[in-house]
Amino acid sequence: MIRNLIILIALFFFSFNLSAQDKECGMEAHMHEMMKDPEFARQWEINQKKFKETVRARIRNEFGSRIMDPIVIPVAVHFPGGQESDRVCLEALAQNQIDILNGDFTATNPDANLWTAASAFYPGVV
Repeated sequence: MIRNLIILIALFFFSFNLSAQDKECGMEAHMHEMMKDPEFARQWEINQKKFKETVRARIRNEFGSRIMDPIVIPVAVHFPGGQESDRVCLEALAQNQIDILNGDFTATNPDANLWTAASAFYPGVV
């Protein structure tokens, strides 16, 4: 009896988890809508060509001086429940997280010295 109850409760909670995975990011629907505008679509194509050429140039110059240039990764941060009155705080929070990721990527963050001890858990990662 108790076993069946536990299984029933587990199935109940897993059904919520599965339905949550069907939810899509609103960015995809927004982009689909924006691509209906011919001027936006044209500008997007131009930007994509520039991006691809930059990637190709970086690959060609893999061992040249360009390899030390910063890599710019566009980031979108969403606060679906955020209030406009909290915008400054939320932007600061997002920037703080990006700064932490940049520090992790360049090994310039304050806890970079912990990598030596933790690296044993990540074989093959330098």
